[in-house]
Amino acid sequence: MNLLIESNDLTYFETYTGAVRYAKEQILNRGYEIDEDEWESEITFGPGKPGGDMPQIYKGEIPITRHKITLYKNGKKQRKMAHIIVAYVGYGKSDYELTFYIS
Repeated sequence: MNLLIESNDLTYFETYTGAVRYAKEQILNRGYEIDEDEWESEITFGPGKPGGDMPQIYKGEIPITRHKITLYKNGKKQRKMAHIIVAYVGYGKSDYELTFYIS
């Protein structure tokens, strides 16, 4: 049994905006649609980005921001949602780590 799972998805980004844009592209490339108003509300005006103004590690925790986006196919709401998690890891050129999945 081969337990190695290959992925072409990027993980580290210079900016928060780059990370969430990439997640959006991947969602759309997988055949899903999103409500642009919900995206704007959740991503742009939502909980905000984890960033350099926050301590990198606060009591053993890395600052993260989580988003849930409703998915549609052919205009019909799906049971699945996109989960987008962006962590500020402070690696210099690749400060933001993206994890996203659909479930």
